[in-house]
Amino acid sequence: MSEIKDIVDLCIQLRNERRESWVAPVVERIQSLALSLQSAQLALIDKQSESAKENIELHRKIFQMEQDHVKAVSALTDKHRKEIAERDAKIAEFQSDAPGVVVIGTKSIFADDSEHEA
Repeated sequence: MSEIKDIVDLCIQLRNERRESWVAPVVERIQSLALSLQSAQLALIDKQSESAKENIELHRKIFQMEQDHVKAVSALTDKHRKEIAERDAKIAEFQSDAPGVVVIGTKSIFADDSEHEA
């Protein structure tokens, strides 16, 4: 920020200069630069505040997406668990209807050692 350097330079000039007619414009310039610095600082604070709000909103969205992901995985797990239970029930029913048949994966092995794909 060149304003700070300008303020320091003007203060040094004020300290070294003793003429009344010259002091007033320097003081006005210092005041102007100080106001400029305050405005720049306020703009930075506003920008930081806006960035912080955006950051909070992005973190909220990430959190929501993570929750949605957990729910989706849970739903899929429940669905697969139900499908497996249904398949196991069908296998058990099939085995009870056909004694001497063992089902391994998609193959049925019969008592006569023949194999059939399901």
